[in-house]
Amino acid sequence: MNQPESELVLRPVEQRDARALTVLARENLHSEWSEEFVQWKYFQNPAGRIHGCCAELAGELVGFYGSNPIRIKMGDDVVDGVQAVDAMVASSARRQGLFSKLGHRSIAEAAQAGVTLAYAIANPISRAGSVKRLAFGDVGEVPRYVRALNLRDLVRVAGLTGYRALVYRLALRAMVSVHGRLTTATDGEIQISQVDTIDGRFDTLWASAAVELPVAVVRDRAYLTWRYVHNPLAQYAILTAERSHDLRGYAILSHRDLVKGVIAIAELLVAPGDHLAGMALLARVATYAMEKDAVQVQCWMLPQHMFYTDLLRKSGFIYSDVRFVPGLFGYTTSLIARTTTVHTLSPDPLQLRHWYLTMGDQDYY
Repeated sequence: MNQPESELVLRPVEQRDARALTVLARENLHSEWSEEFVQWKYFQNPAGRIHGCCAELAGELVGFYGSNPIRIKMGDDVVDGVQAVDAMVASSARRQGLFSKLGHRSIAEAAQAGVTLAYAIANPISRAGSVKRLAFGDVGEVPRYVRALNLRDLVRVAGLTGYRALVYRLALRAMVSVHGRLTTATDGEIQISQVDTIDGRFDTLWASAAVELPVAVVRDRAYLTWRYVHNPLAQYAILTAERSHDLRGYAILSHRDLVKGVIAIAELLVAPGDHLAGMALLARVATYAMEKDAVQVQCWMLPQHMFYTDLLRKSGFIYSDVRFVPGLFGYTTSLIARTTTVHTLSPDPLQLRHWYLTMGDQDYY
């Protein structure tokens, strides 16, 4: 029996929805997607197609909730997970509980397919809705390290003028002088290059680095190539650190906020214990950012990863939970997660101390 035209219909997302999703994204996310981007993001993922639910009203797409499949290292195992990436409801269809209906269907579909863990890097609005209505739990806040490259322009880009700009600049100068002192470390055997492709050495580096990461998205060659090489809309720079042709580390830089003067380190991975490779890599990151006229470089890093936090601090990056200058940096970002299985997962992904996270774990970057 056919549904009346005025009745809301919930159904799985299909490739034919690409055009309608670009319209919905323009209204809800203020993003200019292309159909090619939708196909790449939702249907060309090497981990599988998206688990997504659409809402139709009178033949028009008015809502969508999507969870992208992702492989997650958990201890010595790799499990099927999803990242909740996009939730959109047209203004004409709000106040009907669509966010909850679509979210529950999307997560239920993923669970039926064998997914055991869902996570999201959430903004305040999506965090509140996901925790209240979709049973996500607050895992914790991810610190943001910042290297200020030009204090005067950093304050200017933030829109500060006059006395307020002067006060902020002095505060930043004091923070940098205390926390952002550079340590010089050189190794003539380290070669830093910018590359366009991800080769098999990235798999080898991941295998060695992953041993020390209890819970992390699997950053293998297939994932990195899809995420950073094939993205039809976003621009990235891939920097590698090599010693005698052996890949010792890489940084993948996002230009997403370059208009705001920010270069973001979407990915940072260094061979365990290789401080010199890491220092050389981060020094080149700063040079690259200055060449692009950025005024700051940003990087997420959790405090338990002391190898990386030490690299960042010695490379001039600062993190402070002092709220005197919150408008310039945005100090932390929320991680939320939920399990979709009755079985206990180990290590516990609802404990922030078990995660390794980078800015690329949020699809914004």
